[in-house]
Amino acid sequence: EVLDCDCPIVTVPNGIDLCVNVSDYNLDDRFNITIGGQWSLFNVDGLPDPPVINGNILDLTGSTPGAYSLIFMITDSISAQCDDEFTLNVNVIAQPNPGTQDVIPVICEEVSQDLALNSLLINNDPGGIWTFEGMTVNDVINTSILSPGDNIFTYTVENTLCGDSAVQVLVEVGAPPNAGEQSQPQQWCENSGAQVSLDNLLTGAATGG
Repeated sequence: EVLDCDCPIVTVPNGIDLCVNVSDYNLDDRFNITIGGQWSLFNVDGLPDPPVINGNILDLTGSTPGAYSLIFMITDSISAQCDDEFTLNVNVIAQPNPGTQDVIPVICEEVSQDLALNSLLINNDPGGIWTFEGMTVNDVINTSILSPGDNIFTYTVENTLCGDSAVQVLVEVGAPPNAGEQSQPQQWCENSGAQVSLDNLLTGAATGG
């Protein structure tokens, strides 16, 4: 076999996966390209907000996850028998999304019930881990483990390329309603016509009853 020594060696893989948070991916350094050339991007699926190429620097921040093709075209003078175009397929991976809290449940302190933590989130990636006070918990908990006041749970999702993302979820536990107690018996003459405030007859009662 006779090799054409005039042809430059350009080696790029068929495809790579990159996280959407990559901002300064140096294509020439990454693939050891020393010959003069120009990188361009082909938006395979016509996605909005594609990555940006500035010279040999690829910036994925703010781009739409999905498939793209990068084309490297040699601009230096080479033999007509040599390949002058190389394609690199890039799959942009979205950052994990833990979602946001949809509702804040308020649980009565004396009530023991099952609570599905996943039901408190919207737009979250599945398969995450719930923690409470530093301990891993199931996605369905019994409210008997909660303390009066604010209880903070954390939901964490991750992938190997982008790392992890987390959201805090609040569950409130309120004291049971207090009807109070009668302060002391009161007596009125049957025909006195006195007006009586029943609220004044109670001590320790919650308002709004």
